[in-house]
Amino acid sequence: MTIRHKAWKEPLDIGLASEWNDDHWADFTDELLRVWLFPSHVLPADFTTDVSGTASIDTEMSSNHNWLDMETGATGSSVASLRLGDTDTTNKLDLPLETFAINAEDVDLAEFGLFTFANTPFTANQKGIYFRMKTGKVYAVTGDGADETETEIGNYDQFSQYMLVVSSTNVKFYTEDLSTLRATHTTNIPTDDLTLKVSIKNQTADNRILKSDGISLMRLRVK
Repeated sequence: MTIRHKAWKEPLDIGLASEWNDDHWADFTDELLRVWLFPSHVLPADFTTDVSGTASIDTEMSSNHNWLDMETGATGSSVASLRLGDTDTTNKLDLPLETFAINAEDVDLAEFGLFTFANTPFTANQKGIYFRMKTGKVYAVTGDGADETETEIGNYDQFSQYMLVVSSTNVKFYTEDLSTLRATHTTNIPTDDLTLKVSIKNQTADNRILKSDGISLMRLRVK
């Protein structure tokens, strides 16, 4: 964990309600955690945006809730891409764990997960570990730049959670309550450094919209 109770207990020690309800400490013993909740009308400075055509990326209040809002506009083949940092930030040997709260408001093509920073979204055989939305379905994908492994998970709901758990030898994909394993990939896992990326594209001249109100990235602490 990266946030823990201030009280430290050994097995079979008695725990008190006052200890449970007490403040917590940040715990950097094993892991580092960063969470983005998009609570303001300013896009966090941690992110770099890349748009083409009539696409846009912003934060907005919609239906009494503040969101990251990614839209393509009504020009065909427009792309909106949100990337963490200005270069790659992690690697599979960092054992990253990434979680997304996604509102697929009006999506026909989207990708979100870990990619090489410089890759162009939606190109064939991208280097990445990610979820792909297309034609009403969601897929688990790993790609090493030459080939990819794609597993259909099923139809996607408008509102859902998605989680990637990366180890040095495989990637596990979870959705919804994050407790049901939906796919495990052991092939075409990139060895390159990667970063968090979310992208949306329209396949026709219609505005497509993807929103999120929560993204997190957990990785190892070096020690």
